[in-house]
Amino acid sequence: MDEPTQATQSQTWTDGQGRSWQIDADPSVVVLSRDSGERVEIPQADWRRAISFAPSGTRVVIHFDTGMQEIGFLVPMDEARSLFAAMKQPTPFAAPAAGIPREAVERAYQAPRATGSPLWPKMTAMPIVAISLATIAFIPLAGFLFGAVAIGLAIRIRQTSQNNAAHLHMRTIATISLYIAIAGLLISTVATYAMFNRGPDTHTIDPEMFRDLEWSTGAIIAAIVMIIMALCFHEAAHAITAWWCGDGYAKSLGRVTLNPLSHIDPFGTILLPIFLASMGSPVFGYARPVPVQLGNVPNYRRSQILVSAAGPFSNILQAACCLALITLISAVLSLIPDVEVFHLCDLQPFVEIRGIAGAKVIGAAALMLKLGFAINLLLAFFNMIPLPPLDGSWIAEQMLPGSMGRFYATIRPFGMFIFLAMIYWAPEIIGYFLAPAIQIIIWARELIYAVSGF
Repeated sequence: MDEPTQATQSQTWTDGQGRSWQIDADPSVVVLSRDSGERVEIPQADWRRAISFAPSGTRVVIHFDTGMQEIGFLVPMDEARSLFAAMKQPTPFAAPAAGIPREAVERAYQAPRATGSPLWPKMTAMPIVAISLATIAFIPLAGFLFGAVAIGLAIRIRQTSQNNAAHLHMRTIATISLYIAIAGLLISTVATYAMFNRGPDTHTIDPEMFRDLEWSTGAIIAAIVMIIMALCFHEAAHAITAWWCGDGYAKSLGRVTLNPLSHIDPFGTILLPIFLASMGSPVFGYARPVPVQLGNVPNYRRSQILVSAAGPFSNILQAACCLALITLISAVLSLIPDVEVFHLCDLQPFVEIRGIAGAKVIGAAALMLKLGFAINLLLAFFNMIPLPPLDGSWIAEQMLPGSMGRFYATIRPFGMFIFLAMIYWAPEIIGYFLAPAIQIIIWARELIYAVSGF
C-alpha cells in the first residue's frame, strides 16, 4: 500500500461548523485531516473544480467541495497566501507595493473580481414576479389570469436563460413557479366550481363557536411544528439568496438547507420562548443568524436588500401555499352534503369538522395549515419592522440616503434594547406594523366563506 502523501506545508483551521482541520499542501495534493481520523485528499487535477476562494476584507473565504461534503474556512489573508505558496500556485493576492498601503492594494484586487460575480449580474425581476403571481393563482376566477401569466413568464425565463451556473437561480425559480402555478390553477378550478355549484349553506350556529378556546396540546404541537418550518425556510432563504448574489460563505457553512438542526438556536429558539411563556410575558425567539460576506459582491446595497427581504418573502410564500391548500379543502368539503366546518380560517387555534369519515384527520391537517398561514404571515410582517436586529432594519439602512443610512447604522448596537422596550412598553407600535397581516387574515376568512359557505 502506498504511504500517505507527505505535504510541504501544514496549518490548522476551524471550519464554519466549529470542526478543527489540519491542512497539508504541496504542488500535487491538498490534504484535509481531523483527529477523528477523517481524511480528504484533493489532487491537483481537481483543484479547479473543488477549491474556490473569495476575499473578505483582510480575510479570505476558502471553500473545499469534496464531492461528499462542503467545507468552508474564513482565514487571515497571510495564511491563505501561505497555502497558495505551498501549492506553488500564483498567489491571487497582490503584494503591497512600496509606499502603497496594503489595504488599498487588496481593495484594488477585489474590485475587478466583484464585477465578475458568476451569479447576480444575470438576475432580473421576472423570476420574482413569476413566483409571486404563481402563489396567488389559487384565487377563484382571478387566479386563472395570475396563473397564466406566471406560467408564461416561467416558460420565457426557461427559454431565454442559458443552462449554466450564471442562470441557475433564475431557472430554479422559474421551475418552482411553473409547478406552483399549475397547482394553483387546479385549486382555482375546484374553488371556482365550488363557489357557483355548492349547495345551500349548512353552516349552523353552534353555541360552542363563541366560547373562549384555550390552546390544546395538539394545537400547541401543531404551532411548534409550523414555527420551526417557517424559521427553516426563512433562514435558508437568506442563505440561498446570498449564494445567488455571489457570496458562498453561508453555503459553505451548510446553511442552504431545510435541516432544523442547522438553523435552530438552543437558547433563542427553545429555552427563551419556554422561559417567557412560563413567566407569562410576551413570547418571542430567534433562530441562528445566517452569516454573510457581501462586501465583495457587485452592487452591495441591492444585494443586501435582497438577502434581507428573502426571509420575509419566503414566509409570505409559505402563507400563500397554506391558504391555497385551505381553499382546496374548504371547496371540496362544501361539495359534500351534510358536512359542517367550524373555525377553519379565523384566529382560534381550533378546527372542527363533522359529517365526514376521517373528520379528525382532515381537521388536524386544516389546523396545521391554518396555523401555518397565520404564523408565516405574522412573521413576515414582524420581521419587516425597521428596527435592529430584524430584517427590515437592514433594508431600511440600505434604502436611506448615505448620511442618513450611516446615522441609522449607529443605533444597531442598541437595537436589541430598543426592541425589548418596544415589546414591553409600546406594544401598540408592533400592532401598527402587524395590522396589514391581520387585515389579510380577515380577507382570507372572507375568501373561504365565499368559496365554501363555511
